[in-house]
Amino acid sequence: MHSLTHYIKQAKKIDKDYFGTADFRFPKPTVSKELDNPYPVSLGERKLWGLMGTFTDYMIRKMFRDKLIAGNARVVREEMLVAEIVSTHLPDLVLGVRSVNHETLLEIDWRGEKWVQTYLEEPWDQCISETFYMSQKDAVYRALVVGKLHHLDRDELSGLKQYLGRVLGWLKKEFAEAELVILNPALGHPDVCKGDADLVIDNTLFDVKTVKRPVAEVDKSKNQLLGYLSLAYKHKMNPVKDSPLLPEVTAIGYIFPQSLVLHSTEVDRFGAEQREDFTDKILALRSHEVLVSARGEIDHRSSRAAFRKILLHNRASRLEEMKRLAEAEAIFRGIVEEDPESRVTWFALGQFLRRRERYDEAEHAIMESIKISSGWSGQWHELAWVYLDQHQEEKALDALRSLVEHNPRDVQGWFSLGVMHHRLKNWKKAEEAYRVAIGFKSDYADALLNLSILLYSLQRGEESRVVLMKGLDVSTDRPDLKKEFEDLLLKLDAS
Repeated sequence: MHSLTHYIKQAKKIDKDYFGTADFRFPKPTVSKELDNPYPVSLGERKLWGLMGTFTDYMIRKMFRDKLIAGNARVVREEMLVAEIVSTHLPDLVLGVRSVNHETLLEIDWRGEKWVQTYLEEPWDQCISETFYMSQKDAVYRALVVGKLHHLDRDELSGLKQYLGRVLGWLKKEFAEAELVILNPALGHPDVCKGDADLVIDNTLFDVKTVKRPVAEVDKSKNQLLGYLSLAYKHKMNPVKDSPLLPEVTAIGYIFPQSLVLHSTEVDRFGAEQREDFTDKILALRSHEVLVSARGEIDHRSSRAAFRKILLHNRASRLEEMKRLAEAEAIFRGIVEEDPESRVTWFALGQFLRRRERYDEAEHAIMESIKISSGWSGQWHELAWVYLDQHQEEKALDALRSLVEHNPRDVQGWFSLGVMHHRLKNWKKAEEAYRVAIGFKSDYADALLNLSILLYSLQRGEESRVVLMKGLDVSTDRPDLKKEFEDLLLKLDAS
């Protein structure tokens, strides 16, 4: 799964205002023409701007962790630093990296844990070098790059201590009364994308920006903050097992450490509808395979109309969840009226109508989808279910036969065909279909179970046992199936 940052970059290639946030504007921050707190010039000359951003993020979070800024606040710490993830999973991560400097790799492997330990245990002014090295490990995890390891000279180390000391003094004044600090909240949602924010302080979501020009940055980077806000709302409306425990976020803002400026704005103008629309548009970027090339980049030759279609599908699905069924149906019908060759929309309409138990209309919609292109297994499966819901087994059987005719290597299709023959007591054809499915996928536990049950019912005990033992071996992670295999084995032993 890609990150929020990745999708924001992809969106810019399609439309500068793809997310529709042009009207959400930050008030302009008041800043001096000259930076009040620059970091050492030599680090900029070495073009280490991104590294300095990561380094400053880590150091500010450390100051909050160590209760140096908001002494009375409840501090919720990140479960695991990115640098710790790199140390723990370095061999796995390196398998996927695009560029590897082996000297750096060895040093990270050798010294990485010590850097992290020093960061966690020593005072901020005693771990500057280690944090600077540790920050370079982010590139391994986030960008899949192991480049040259950058070092600090004595003057740079002294300059960074002064730079951070001023940041600490300033943040103490700004957040002395803070009551809650959440460090690096993981806002990524499995249904949308990854996303790790910098800080939540009381009811404000902050992004740390170590930039020279805050005035330009507030609007340039606002989609990052609005994206985090939208992901937080997604967790609130569709919580998952690891959803973060967040307060109600009422404002978003920036911490500009080089300017010593704190800048935030209320988010009541960016309400539930806008937040849902933002995540819908990320899903459109994820879903539209036609617009993604083999290299994972947007194919600019593809039409924006295709994106619009995906967005409308997402909106219709959300309306259905909200029980606004007439509006959802109107969206699907509007698309096929405008584009009668939209196979995916005809199919989606058929699914929608089947869920409403409007079977004749569902059959018509799915058949329209099949007329446009008959090679997709999902269409035939859905058509079979339309018939099964009406107890029309023979018609369902015909649909599944068509499925495997068009897709002779479809494992699920052969299994479903076997189930249907089994249901209709076509024992020989059921056995054949199950064996074809197992031939394509030897560890297909469901097919092995059904075949062993079928053979047992036909009093072919030894054949059933052979199939059953294979099923036991491959169902260790399926306790429900394993229990059925074990129950059948008891019956075989008793017979």
